[in-house]
Amino acid sequence: MVDEQTASILLVDDEPANLLALDAILEPLGQSLVHASSGAETLRCVLQQDFAVILLDVMLPDMDGFETAKRIRERERSRHTPIIFLTAMYETNDYVSRGYSAGAVDYIMKPFDPNVLSSKVSVFVDLYKMSEKTRKQSELIQLLNQELESRVFELNVANQELSLLTEELIQARDQAIDASNFKSTFLANMSHEIRTPMNGVIGMIDSLLRTPLNSLQREFARIIQDSAELLMDIISDILDFSKIEAGRLELEIVDFDVVQVVEDTVDLLAARAQGKHLSLMTYVAPEIPRVLRGDPSRLRQVLLNLTVNAIKFTEKGEVTLKVELLGSDDEHATIQFLVKDTGIGISSTALQHLFRPFSQADNSVTRKYGGTGLGLAISKHIVELMNGEIGLESAENVGSTFWFSVSLERSPQAVEPIASTIELENIKLLIVDGLPGTLEIVRAYGESWNLHCDTIAGEQEALEALRAKAAAGDPYQLAIIDQADSQFDAFSLAQQVSNSPLLRDTKLILVSTCGNGEVSRRAVEVGYSAFLKKPVKQSRLFDCIMTVLQGRSLLTNLNDEKVRHTVEESDSLASGMRKPILLAEDNPVNQKVALHQLRELGFITHIVASGREAIEAVERNSYELVLMDCQMPGLDGLQATREIRHLEAGTGRHVPIIALTAHAIQGDRDRCIKAGMDDYIGKPVTLRKLNSILSKWVGRTTAGSTGAVAPPLEPAPVKPERSFVDSFEPPLDLSRSGLNFTDHELDKLVTLFITSTEPLLTRLDAAVCDHDSLRLKKVAHEIRGASASMGADQMAHLSRQLEELLEIEDWKRIDQTRQALKLAFQNVKAFILKVVKSKLGATKLV
Repeated sequence: MVDEQTASILLVDDEPANLLALDAILEPLGQSLVHASSGAETLRCVLQQDFAVILLDVMLPDMDGFETAKRIRERERSRHTPIIFLTAMYETNDYVSRGYSAGAVDYIMKPFDPNVLSSKVSVFVDLYKMSEKTRKQSELIQLLNQELESRVFELNVANQELSLLTEELIQARDQAIDASNFKSTFLANMSHEIRTPMNGVIGMIDSLLRTPLNSLQREFARIIQDSAELLMDIISDILDFSKIEAGRLELEIVDFDVVQVVEDTVDLLAARAQGKHLSLMTYVAPEIPRVLRGDPSRLRQVLLNLTVNAIKFTEKGEVTLKVELLGSDDEHATIQFLVKDTGIGISSTALQHLFRPFSQADNSVTRKYGGTGLGLAISKHIVELMNGEIGLESAENVGSTFWFSVSLERSPQAVEPIASTIELENIKLLIVDGLPGTLEIVRAYGESWNLHCDTIAGEQEALEALRAKAAAGDPYQLAIIDQADSQFDAFSLAQQVSNSPLLRDTKLILVSTCGNGEVSRRAVEVGYSAFLKKPVKQSRLFDCIMTVLQGRSLLTNLNDEKVRHTVEESDSLASGMRKPILLAEDNPVNQKVALHQLRELGFITHIVASGREAIEAVERNSYELVLMDCQMPGLDGLQATREIRHLEAGTGRHVPIIALTAHAIQGDRDRCIKAGMDDYIGKPVTLRKLNSILSKWVGRTTAGSTGAVAPPLEPAPVKPERSFVDSFEPPLDLSRSGLNFTDHELDKLVTLFITSTEPLLTRLDAAVCDHDSLRLKKVAHEIRGASASMGADQMAHLSRQLEELLEIEDWKRIDQTRQALKLAFQNVKAFILKVVKSKLGATKLV
């Protein structure tokens, strides 16, 4: 065998001189040259090795070249070795033909031409090398094929073994699925079986807590209630986890309001946070679309799990739920939800298995705080089912931030952004809070509404900032003060502001985790215009700011009364007895009276002052019933009812709407029913009448789903007209409302009646002077409603006369009646100042 670099050439000649000549010619080729001088020696060489080419002399001593060539060709290995015969010039053509027949590939005549000889040998050497390379590659391929065949055989054996194993695994999988389905069915059945008696336990405990109990009995009952609710949470977690394992947890895709989902979530947890004196706040970035498409129930479940954990593992400080926009296009919006706390935090080693089922940070945490460890695992699965991702950033003893992001479809529904009725660009707001999370959220909301916001963390710093701005002639119009963990005395700060002539025009709003009536009453007493209980909703914060600012700029106490409603509503909401009632009424006196009546009957009440606000409130919240005044500014009660019924069409929902008006004729009743109202109550509204109408509608099944409405009521019997001339009856009879007002409440009510009626009379004068029938009718109707609610019968009677005279446009009698109405108001005012206020120990309007 030769190596890759050289090939062997066999030179056969019996003349040594000829061999030397061949060596001289072929040596420059750099190949191995082998000599032979006879045919026998040539055959021995061919047996020993392979040659690229053989130069064979024809005339040899023992056997000639032809015989030698034939024998070379007989050997399998050398059958194709090229042979070039060396011969003399005198040899004939027949001689040459004989050589080709013996297997020669060429002839070279003696004497040799060195160039011809060298070039011909070079060609055969190159061919030999190429052939050898091909042969070796073929041998390698053959070897590889053999190895491949061996591997294929091994793979076939392995495949057979794998097939057997796969069959075993399929059987095991089927058994596991059957076991899982059995377990899921068992858990579902057990959950149902446990829930049934648990509902009885919780219901009876709730009823028990409403009965008279001593302090020890009440404490035991609350422990049972808390334990039952905790057990229900565990049952729900286990049932959800069984659904996940069985692959039965599916998403529902509907339109939902992002802000409502977030704020409703924290509303459910407000009591827990308040029980630990934690600040619980939400922030939804203003640029996030309000209405998106997704599964609000599962989204709320994740938010509840994360926020409950944050409250559970936080002993002091704050918990914030923030929603930010990561990106959006015409079809989708990518939203990130963050739940941040100032709790115990989580170590880096515990993070690795935190989202696994039945695991918590460590055993000591499990023992101290309890829980199944399923909440985070369920949350992770729900987020992944939404094609989102979830994660956590945490540091021990500093706090944690759980986050998850999901891409949600945009909804074709358009929701108008919060809009203000006054310009806010020049309004300066000071935010006072010791908690950075709350500061950041309130500031972000304020700046999104174009307020100029500054933040301060302490009482003394806040007072100095307020004084500095006021002294510079650029005072803060508004200050929001958070009573955060009693880090400073918010009441002392308010008193100092109220007592300072320099700061008296700055309106104050108190925000606190504590929402009892004592706090709200004290807040109003020391000078706060409004009180908000945490968690503070975005819309409620905006409405409160607008109300306070409008109250500052107007000359009536109308909006101040709305602020007090905000304070009082916070207390009512904590009761959670039933769904609230919506009162749509623009007159502040009627608002106040109705609010007291509804509260005495045990109802939570939300108040709006226009038809448009009533529609928006019904869209945002679920109400037991709506009390709708027929005449309101902008969109009246009839138009608002029609639009609410239009929104309800096809949804199966139907909220009872009760007409609330001073009109009492059959035609007006028919118009109310035709507009979609379910019933009718005329002013003045007594407690007995209100209780009767609410008993009729609250808790009953409405006919809204079938399209039926209540039949029109029979007209109330008309009382004979009374003459008020020389009447010995007092001009004001509050006892007719059926309410027992405290001295403080009565003082506020009569003051409100005077301060709100005086500007109405001024507007009445202008309408009569301009002969503006439409404006006069609205003002007369508003005075009539307020007067009837207060029991000012003469004023109500004269206001009704004005409305009737407008039908015939008798302007002379209208002017006379207007003057009589103003005189009647002066009598009522004098009666209030001389009789009511003197009994209350007050001598001036406040």
